[in-house]
Amino acid sequence: MGCQSSQEFHSSIEHQQTLLSAFPFQSYIHQTEHRALTLEQLAQIVRFASGQCSKWHDRAPARLSNTSGQRLALEILNLYHVSDWMIRPATRQMNCSFVELLAATEQVPNWYISHWWGNLFCDLTKCLSKHAAVRLLPVEASYWICAFALRQHCLDLDFNVDLMQTSFCKAIALSAGIVLVLDNHSQAFTRVWCAFELSLLDKDESKLLDVAAVHHNEAMILADGVAEYDKLAQDTPGEKSHSNNFGQPLPAWMVSFAAPFNKTQREKTFPLQILESGLRLRLECGHASVEADRRRILNHLSKRNSQALPLAMHENYDAINQSLRAMFAAAIWQNGDTCLAKDKGAAEVLVAGTRRNVLVLDFSDERRNPGHQEIAYLSSALCPNLQVLDLAFAQNHEKFSNCQALDDACIQCLSRAIPPTITKLRLDFARCRLLTDAAVHAIAACLPATMQDLWLSFYACEKVTDGGLTALSHLPKISKFFLCLDGCSVTDGGVTTLMRNLPKVESLHLGLACSCITDVSVKAISDYLPEVSYLYLGFGAETQSALLTDEGLAYLS
Repeated sequence: MGCQSSQEFHSSIEHQQTLLSAFPFQSYIHQTEHRALTLEQLAQIVRFASGQCSKWHDRAPARLSNTSGQRLALEILNLYHVSDWMIRPATRQMNCSFVELLAATEQVPNWYISHWWGNLFCDLTKCLSKHAAVRLLPVEASYWICAFALRQHCLDLDFNVDLMQTSFCKAIALSAGIVLVLDNHSQAFTRVWCAFELSLLDKDESKLLDVAAVHHNEAMILADGVAEYDKLAQDTPGEKSHSNNFGQPLPAWMVSFAAPFNKTQREKTFPLQILESGLRLRLECGHASVEADRRRILNHLSKRNSQALPLAMHENYDAINQSLRAMFAAAIWQNGDTCLAKDKGAAEVLVAGTRRNVLVLDFSDERRNPGHQEIAYLSSALCPNLQVLDLAFAQNHEKFSNCQALDDACIQCLSRAIPPTITKLRLDFARCRLLTDAAVHAIAACLPATMQDLWLSFYACEKVTDGGLTALSHLPKISKFFLCLDGCSVTDGGVTTLMRNLPKVESLHLGLACSCITDVSVKAISDYLPEVSYLYLGFGAETQSALLTDEGLAYLS
């Protein structure tokens, strides 16, 4: 079928009847923001396109499309093609949106999709399927995609209104947040409508921003905070999973600590070139198919008259850019290493991104070995409004002893940088064998009064002794406390001192797999923490001897 015959086929009765047979009109849904798509409806569109697109050609001029004149296939099909061959012809007769060919009732969006129409359509569907899995969304969950939600033959109804009254804003208001779908060249960053959509997140900090991309044919999700999937027990190579049942919800006491680790493992292979482009984004440089839209959006962001000539620079542009760049800066650090992060100015970007109050970084990879300079640079990245800080420096693998450069001086530098706004702190120093009681004292001395949850692991840190526990006995009032002392050189005296002075906690997880722990420690725990809501004690093989007896365990009954 040549290009001319393709043009004829586009307007043919055969093509029109095929579309109307596959997508008969269902019902008018009067509020545009209520026209979201379920994944099954999106799959229905993909199945149709897959079976029909070999009859289609790219009808766009060469100046607008790299595939101009080519026969289409699912491997090159994008939303411009889908709109030309499916959405517009299928909705012309009833002057409706494409969603109204699929849904008989309103479908309120769970998430809003921000993307470039030129991204591969199959990649978009992969990203949304992966996103639903990461967020553990129900099958009926729906995504608002403008191409399918708008009535393409009467767009003036959606565009000739105040920007804040458009269906775009209303759909975002109904959603949990935005899924930003990026191709390998991050073209969405060059679209001013995407800039406008992302700017709305700064107006409502409860809204989430998840980033999705396809890398080596696999969809990957960069979640805003910890995703629901991360709260499930995961398998770790070479280790037992966090619970006996892979894929089952983590115990409540473990969620706030294990979930960030799961998140970093899931996200650490997110495409680096996309993360780097996120550090460079300048949303004010975005383009629009209609220049009037660009003028109106930039003037809205800078709070100027909609008809004025847009400013090239404005503090509001900077604030939005900094907030978004911070998300990519944290991911770059997670994806690469401290040298790469420093090269890209990640710390400076993180501090400037005032919207970001959670920082999760895992340095436990075998190729990383943070020393004094790296820790100093990391410390400079802890922005003053940070609330959740999760740093892991070691994995629980015997073959890894990658923390030989991490010493007391490093921890003293890091501790001094802990912001006073922190409410949750997780520090994993497993097998950091140079650390001594001085490191424990440095951390304890810098914990703010705002602290609620504290997670500390000194697993196999043989130089941590009772002296370190003395420092921990003067903690601020906290509700949840996880302390792993397995393999440390602590005794009953240190445990007794800790228990005697520890502020009242709701939940305590204590690892005491140490060779000198006896029934005395168990009695101290029982005597000084009689009203704890949750208590977990781990003694390990090291204490399975005459030192710990049934008589000691009876204290806990």
